[in-house]
Amino acid sequence: MNSYNKSLDFAEIDISGGQDQNGSSLPEMIIPERKNRPAQEGPLFAQELSKERRFVQQAKEWADREGGPAAFVPFMSYWPTYEHMSEAQRDWYFFWRSEVRKEQYPFTDLSYIFVYSYELIHGIGWENPTEGYEWMMKLWDAYGERYPKLNSYMVDWVSDFVLVHRLEIPLMDIVMRSQSAKTGELFDLELTRLFTYEPSALRLEHILTLSDYDLQRSKFYLDGGRSLLEEYVPKVVALVDSFLRKTTGKNLVDTFYKGHGKKIERYLFRSAVYDAELYGRTFPLHISQLRKCPPLRYYMTQLVRCTENKLRELQHFKGRLRGVTLKKETEMLIGRFLDKEFRPQKPVGPAISIDPGRLAELQRDSEDVRNMLTVEDLKLVENGQAVEDLKLVENGQAAGEMQFVEKGRSVEDVQLAEPRGNTGQKAETRAAISPDSTKYSDTVTSEVPLEVIEAQLQLEAPDHQDDHPGSEQEVVWDTSSLDEDWMLFAGRLGQVHLETLYALKSEDASTVLNQIAEKYGMMPALLLDEINEFAMETIGDLVIDGESIAEEYIDCFELLKR
Repeated sequence: MNSYNKSLDFAEIDISGGQDQNGSSLPEMIIPERKNRPAQEGPLFAQELSKERRFVQQAKEWADREGGPAAFVPFMSYWPTYEHMSEAQRDWYFFWRSEVRKEQYPFTDLSYIFVYSYELIHGIGWENPTEGYEWMMKLWDAYGERYPKLNSYMVDWVSDFVLVHRLEIPLMDIVMRSQSAKTGELFDLELTRLFTYEPSALRLEHILTLSDYDLQRSKFYLDGGRSLLEEYVPKVVALVDSFLRKTTGKNLVDTFYKGHGKKIERYLFRSAVYDAELYGRTFPLHISQLRKCPPLRYYMTQLVRCTENKLRELQHFKGRLRGVTLKKETEMLIGRFLDKEFRPQKPVGPAISIDPGRLAELQRDSEDVRNMLTVEDLKLVENGQAVEDLKLVENGQAAGEMQFVEKGRSVEDVQLAEPRGNTGQKAETRAAISPDSTKYSDTVTSEVPLEVIEAQLQLEAPDHQDDHPGSEQEVVWDTSSLDEDWMLFAGRLGQVHLETLYALKSEDASTVLNQIAEKYGMMPALLLDEINEFAMETIGDLVIDGESIAEEYIDCFELLKR
């Protein structure tokens, strides 16, 4: 212990004018200066490159190498590259790669598949990124079933390839091919995109990730209702999302998710031999954590349960799920939609086809007959023959039934040029029988009393009275400038619906709407619901918002007039 307390003594040695023990001076050591430095050797420089950079250089050198027939040689390596292959393995690899580029996929080891995947990641073997994506997907499809381990790698590599090249390709179909990816940030990214931009593309398995109800353990699901639930649950979610957009201006996500998400840096091409200088080490993403939003999860759970209850009812399945707490209008929307979907469809009549050749033949025959009659009439006039232009023929038919004949033609042929039914123009109607009314007036009045002719014309006049006495002029809608869906929509509407839409264009829409509803014995709300129902069935959207026409569709009803 005492040794630590001793003082330290330092010795000073002076070596200037160095002398030996005898006192003589020591000779100075002179180190010659190096004039020529040795050139840096190639192999030493090559060793400074990373494994990834060396792989890229070799891949570019051998990008167009064609392999001849070679024997398969097993190859297994954790991060396989060309350097890990023997000569025989390289011969097999380039032969196998040549076959793959011809879309032939012979059996091979997983390590060979990884090497080809690394080439595609670095742009070897394709001209544009879309082509590279297609080659990666073909490789995955060809060997994914044989090597399940490949799926966990390819789902990340293909997704990263789409991200760095900003391809217009949905990631959800890629992500759903791997169970491990369904819980990652890419699934959250795609789930947000679908709810925001493509709610109609949602599938049941997407929706169930937001539900606290285990639908797949439901008795209805297990006893034959699976296909119905897979079809109609996504349709109901898309319908409710559209309804919220129309009524509140917000979609499902905006209504219930109040978070701002988070920004992350995704590492690119993990577990691959990848040169980060090509696309960078990471890729920035903004993720909305919808699956961790309690209000959205609760609402989605209620939608799923309500849909199952309605399907149980329509399929006469015993038992109902309890505790469904949705707004009454939402439940009615779902119920009416499913009722319509399961309503028996009216049988479609046989399609009518017209033979253009036969139609042209009939037109030619008609023209020939008309020309023959015209020539015959002219000949009779030129010969000065006396023609009985108008005669009354009674064929023993029912009382009061008469027929006018003018040179072998019935009076109906002549009257096609003049509409009947206006009893206030009887004189004009009689004059239409012949171009020279004075010539035939004596013949008509002498043989048939005028009262009888007027009575006959009144009997034949069509009834233009509206179904509801005292109604105004009918509302018509010219849809010739609209597309096919709008024409189908217009075809579903009755006069009461057209009058309702016309009333919604007026300033005092509420009062006029009540008058129309009273006139037809219906409720105003029911009229509006029927119109929206027809719109959903044909154009796929609601055209009435509250008691007014939706703003984006006002122009479509400009040609709706009386």
